[in-house]
Amino acid sequence: MLLNTKWESGQAEYLLALLERWGGDAPAQRSFLELVRARLGVRPAADVSIDSLGPARRREVLEFLLVMTCLGSEATDAQLSALELLNRQLTPRTPWPGIVRHAKAGRGKRATMTMAGLSPDGKALLRVVWKKEGVFGVVRALLSSLGRGPSNPTLAARYEQLGALPPDTLGHAFFTHMRSRKLPMPGEKGSLPEVAMHHDLMHVLTGFDTDARGEGRLAGFYAGATSRHPIAGADAFAFVMVGLMTFHLGYDIGPTFVGAEHGVVDPSELLRFIELGSRVPFNVLTDWSFAEDLPRPLREVRSRFGIHPDGALAMS
Repeated sequence: MLLNTKWESGQAEYLLALLERWGGDAPAQRSFLELVRARLGVRPAADVSIDSLGPARRREVLEFLLVMTCLGSEATDAQLSALELLNRQLTPRTPWPGIVRHAKAGRGKRATMTMAGLSPDGKALLRVVWKKEGVFGVVRALLSSLGRGPSNPTLAARYEQLGALPPDTLGHAFFTHMRSRKLPMPGEKGSLPEVAMHHDLMHVLTGFDTDARGEGRLAGFYAGATSRHPIAGADAFAFVMVGLMTFHLGYDIGPTFVGAEHGVVDPSELLRFIELGSRVPFNVLTDWSFAEDLPRPLREVRSRFGIHPDGALAMS
């Protein structure tokens, strides 16, 4: 994941040279380039050649160029063509240049369907539900993800009781978070499946809001966390790309409960929260039994996740 792996000097020089020549005068692109330059601590190579890079590094280079592209005011056809050319040198190829092209052309549903097969949270949700409830549970989860799942009064009542927990607990903070934003609790009509509640719980743990900027921050956090703890068949980079396409390029893709916006993603925050997410010591999508943490003090749970007791924004 972006700058979370060590780059040898020659490879770092090549990467920097390629990013500098990629072009882009948008403020976010200039900011990203400066951040990469500072992190790598090298001078750009005089000659740009991809032949010396192995397959893994070539894929990382492509990811950097995708981010650079998506941090612009738009993804140009020339940039997408160059990305597609580079992609043809990868084995296996990545679908992301094609996904960006579909989204740019207004084919949001096609882009979304392709992304769904790469999403770590989608794969984790279906895997957990399948293990616990079988095929009918998967059907219910899919319906709930579309806001069409049946209500479950017993489950809803259990989550309603979180409001009676002490104010310093994760459960009470979660209850306040959901009610203040008029979001349905698990078991209520229109709610997500219970196993998907990690998303809103992570909003509480990090302190990120549910607006476009907060969702972009959380996407970076999840990218780092799922990069350190991979899910078979999924791509942690999906979180970065969904965040950039939705909240920076303003493409209408989904699923998302926050409308698309332009120019919201801050590159320094993106890298900062990818790094923060990579500190989480376990897979938050598959290995977090969050029900056990609901009665516990919020500051205590944050500590286990490597998050500042006052939230991620309090970290330097």
